[in-house]
Amino acid sequence: ILEAFKKLPEDQIDDGVFGALIDLLKAPHPRTQIEALELLKFGRLRRVPPPSLISAVGELVISDDLRIRRRALLALGSCPADFAVPMIEKAVTTPIFKRTHAYEVAKNAVTSLVKLGTRDALSVIALIFGGFWHTDNIGSTIAHYIDANLTDIYNLLESDNNLVRVGAVRMLGHAPCRENLAKIEAVIERLRGRPPGWTY
Repeated sequence: ILEAFKKLPEDQIDDGVFGALIDLLKAPHPRTQIEALELLKFGRLRRVPPPSLISAVGELVISDDLRIRRRALLALGSCPADFAVPMIEKAVTTPIFKRTHAYEVAKNAVTSLVKLGTRDALSVIALIFGGFWHTDNIGSTIAHYIDANLTDIYNLLESDNNLVRVGAVRMLGHAPCRENLAKIEAVIERLRGRPPGWTY
């Protein structure tokens, strides 16, 4: 079935195709779920998935099977940001079955969030950088993205979420310049005298 879907012209990919994919994503067999997610990765169906299909993918982003979880994260990168970003945030804030899986989850989440490119996506990237200690290599691969979003990252230094603030600082570390250091120092100065929770 999946091979047949791959060969369908765009104008023949209808609700029936998406309905069949939803059934495959909900199948009790990991291999079937993985193959369905492979079809959705990077927008290979060349059509925006409907909310029902996005929801089915979203259910898999917290799977204990790393193969499924990371593919679901990449598939969400081809979905509308309003639906995808909250699901990716759910994936990175849900406890990971094995600590060794953390880097793969963070890497694929950041890949999709960069592709989605919204301010909400940027905030979740900062949350990842603040909450995962496996992001140094990831930061070096998205330095250009960080450079292009410095103003919004500066704004995240004022976030009410401590992990987002820490993540913003760590992101700026991958785009070193005097202006970044000055921004961080200015925020620290403003935070002096606030309750202890306002610390880096």
